[in-house]
Amino acid sequence: MRILVDTNILYSVIIRDSNFMAGIVNIIESEFSLVLTNTVIDEFSNRILSKNPESADRWNNFLENTFYEYFHVESLNLDGIKMRDDTDKPILASAYAASCDILITGDKDFKDGDFDIEILTPREFATKFGYIN
Repeated sequence: MRILVDTNILYSVIIRDSNFMAGIVNIIESEFSLVLTNTVIDEFSNRILSKNPESADRWNNFLENTFYEYFHVESLNLDGIKMRDDTDKPILASAYAASCDILITGDKDFKDGDFDIEILTPREFATKFGYIN
């Protein structure tokens, strides 16, 4: 099962040092196929690190020591994606392009849509696969 994690999950792992979110990423990394696209990596590197440059070493360490499949999206097809926040469309489009089964995000805007990919919060993921009750 291919799982893309949204930038906000990586933010919680790298910037906020969330043990719960780190645990979710570790589960995905070891028991599923963690997918990171250039869209997610670029968004984190450009938007998040610009505001939190002190976390660059943690981010680089994460990228070097985490087992994930890198998927480069050449161009994003945003046609037909209807979302309240247009800035979220590239993440969803990259999940489609990488043929992911699940997108894990803490962004509530993804819950309002009818998408051809399963959208789960980290807690929903952990519950669905029996990691928490």
